[in-house]
Amino acid sequence: MTAHSSVDRALPGLDARGPRCLLLGGSTATGLGVRGHSFGRRSADQLGASQVLDLTASGPLLDEALQRVQEMVDFAPDVVIIGCGIAESIVHPPRRVQDFIERFAPSGWHGVAGLQPRPYFSTSSWRRRTRQRVTSWAKVRVKTATMKFGARQRMDPAEFRQHFDLLLTSLRPLGACVVVVGAWETDDRLFPGTNDAFRALDVTLAESIAAQGALLIDPRLCLRIWDDYLEDHMHWNDAGHERVAAQVVSAVRTAGPSSRRTAGGE
Repeated sequence: MTAHSSVDRALPGLDARGPRCLLLGGSTATGLGVRGHSFGRRSADQLGASQVLDLTASGPLLDEALQRVQEMVDFAPDVVIIGCGIAESIVHPPRRVQDFIERFAPSGWHGVAGLQPRPYFSTSSWRRRTRQRVTSWAKVRVKTATMKFGARQRMDPAEFRQHFDLLLTSLRPLGACVVVVGAWETDDRLFPGTNDAFRALDVTLAESIAAQGALLIDPRLCLRIWDDYLEDHMHWNDAGHERVAAQVVSAVRTAGPSSRRTAGGE
């Protein structure tokens, strides 16, 4: 899935003098399962954004987002809301297992998300819903069994740190308020090994942010297990996105205007 590339201008009901908001991140940041009403979009709405550049995308890794740094700089955001690192940190079976599955299993099992549980199920047909639930259960069982032979992440943690440092370094001269949403709790039964990887990710984010002057939001402080999640216990439902958006908005308002605005640049 490609990133949103358009800039929303004169959003209905928003003050034209409001901040320009840049949104970055993966599938949760895109609003998967909540019709695109992501925590970033909700935050921008509540902050009275005049323009939103939404570069969130489900699938690509951070190194691909870095290819659009000039677009981010040209947009000159006042607020940057980042939800990166989740796709890079989720633990998968070994590459050889995925290669075998893509050779012999149905197409719905292919790709990096081929063995992940479904975030939601059909509400219009009980037969389809039952089939989806059984398939989702089978995928998790296969994933859990094959991870006994090893595991991998889509990006090496050290490489992610380098890319994330570069992203923050590129944004820092803009004087924007940068808010990074950290990792959260997921279900060990559905994503074995991933909670440990998420805790390591939080350490990486905290270390990088400390050197760059950004703000770190911890979703664990507000998300309810599993009330604020979709069926896969990874992505969030509307309530989850609303809770995290409230944290983001509070952090931005506490931080005050960006240095660019304070300096009279806007």
